[in-house]
Amino acid sequence: MQRLAALTGLDHCSLAPALGTAAVTSFLAIVACVSYPAIIFSGELEPLLPYGIGVFFLSATLIGGTVALTSSYQGSLGYAQSEPAVIVGLIAASMAAILRSEGQPELILPTVLAVILTGAIGCGLFFVFLGSFRLGNLIRFIPFPVMGGFLAGIGWLLGLAALSSMAGVRLKPANAMELLSAGMAVKWLPGVAAGTLLWALQTWRRHAGNLPLVLGSTLLLFWIAVGLGDAPVAAWRAGGWLLGPFPEGGLWSPQQTAHAFTHAAWHLFPGHLAEFLTLLVLTAVALLLTANSVELATRRDLDLNRELRFIGLSNVIAGITGGHPGYHALSASVLAHRMGTPVRLVGLVTALVCLGALLVGAKVLGYVPKLVTGALLIYLA
Repeated sequence: MQRLAALTGLDHCSLAPALGTAAVTSFLAIVACVSYPAIIFSGELEPLLPYGIGVFFLSATLIGGTVALTSSYQGSLGYAQSEPAVIVGLIAASMAAILRSEGQPELILPTVLAVILTGAIGCGLFFVFLGSFRLGNLIRFIPFPVMGGFLAGIGWLLGLAALSSMAGVRLKPANAMELLSAGMAVKWLPGVAAGTLLWALQTWRRHAGNLPLVLGSTLLLFWIAVGLGDAPVAAWRAGGWLLGPFPEGGLWSPQQTAHAFTHAAWHLFPGHLAEFLTLLVLTAVALLLTANSVELATRRDLDLNRELRFIGLSNVIAGITGGHPGYHALSASVLAHRMGTPVRLVGLVTALVCLGALLVGAKVLGYVPKLVTGALLIYLA
């Protein structure tokens, strides 16, 4: 029992506060896992979104568990992140357009899933390489203007993904004005308002509790509006307000990953080598920036090379099973510190909750409105 207490961190923290923190971080992880896939699966790819949600829950389970057990900061949490999803989404959309023009739409799903898992494996191997040769400290030498431009571009793409997801169309210059129509504006304006409110709160008084408060309130207000209206839930679902429909077999299965390996249009991948290399560099920089931010927020030193090695291994494992690239979750990791429970148990419980959602959560997730997931993406943008 003493060894178990030392491993989970409960030798210097009581169980109840740790579980209370885990309840909040689990909510954050679930919201992220149902929000971030919309960066990839929007517009023409939106019907495949349920598969993407399963992929992100798989990554949250594997990467989150590894980060919780191995990080040099015991309060670290991790799951699939939005920055690599932006580049993965660009690659996937390009390949999907090619397959559609070639009259092979049946290859789109396995190819998109193959793009995701290839990105995770590639990022994982790159992380291990950087950590093994102790190159993690290179992040200190990247100029701020370079990082500012990079983050601004990511923010623009996140905003487009949020609007596309909530409106149900892939935004292009030709159809941008359609967003202003009454039928479409009512779908994305509440999400933009909630995301902007969250950003304003974080700017005014930054607190880890702002995110669950705003998103939870948005979810509650949506269902109050549904209850006050005359339309049944099925009508809201048919109108594109809710996530889903989800596959009958659940959010993920080994057969799904095997199908991606055997049926993907692998001949398209060499033509996107530059984009995949961009993904590796971008994700490594984002990981190191996030880890550095955790250091600053918690006033604890992290062994960046250790983080790279272990997160790299977890990404390789996640990729082989069909997962998406991931690393530290900044808000959740800082929350564990601010609530006085920087212990491994919080990350382990969060990973187990994501595993439960992966296995049995499809029906529950079908009641999550898209404006909640869109609000998180607007805030990130």
